[in-house]
Amino acid sequence: MNVAQRIKELRKAKGISAETIAERLGTNPTTIYRYEKGDIEKMPISILEPIAEILGCSPAYLMGWEEKKDPAPARSLDLILDMKDIVAIPVLGKIAAGTPIYADENKIGTIYVSPELKKDDEIFALRVKGDSMIPRIQDGDILVVRKQEEAENGDIVCALINGDEACVKKLQKYKDAIALISLNPTYEPMHFTAQEVEQLPVRILGKVIEVRSKI
Repeated sequence: MNVAQRIKELRKAKGISAETIAERLGTNPTTIYRYEKGDIEKMPISILEPIAEILGCSPAYLMGWEEKKDPAPARSLDLILDMKDIVAIPVLGKIAAGTPIYADENKIGTIYVSPELKKDDEIFALRVKGDSMIPRIQDGDILVVRKQEEAENGDIVCALINGDEACVKKLQKYKDAIALISLNPTYEPMHFTAQEVEQLPVRILGKVIEVRSKI
């Protein structure tokens, strides 16, 4: 869900008219509808912040940085970046944090990150399903992932098993094997010999560089 969709959804849920928002902002309703439709791609912070206040949520919630609607933002927008500098990245199909499930790579949404985070790297986001990575990663959390084929011991990685089953685990490397380890001790580590890594195959999709909580 993008900024425009969150504004529209929350406005309707609270029974607030576009006319009311426009009046508070000193603009016209057509402009508000254009924001909600995404016709105006770059929304100034001077507009975003008062809209968030009117809707009773945080600017970070409207931006997709937080799933909670707490009006006290976890981060200050003016200290992080200007709207024109925000980079949109896709949220792909759900990834398992328990038993691996089919890696559905259909886009299911969009989140926004700072260009400093993205830089020249290819990054994407995935939504977690399962509880094998609790307490650090919860069911429903969104992971920001840097696409890379190699990772270090202890890194939290997204991996493909059998070419189409995706999971998020802690990586442990051995001389002739690897292990994909759950943080939840009720799940057994998944061990793969070097031969199994090649034959199944087991591939690192990328390293998790940020976890965005659903709550």
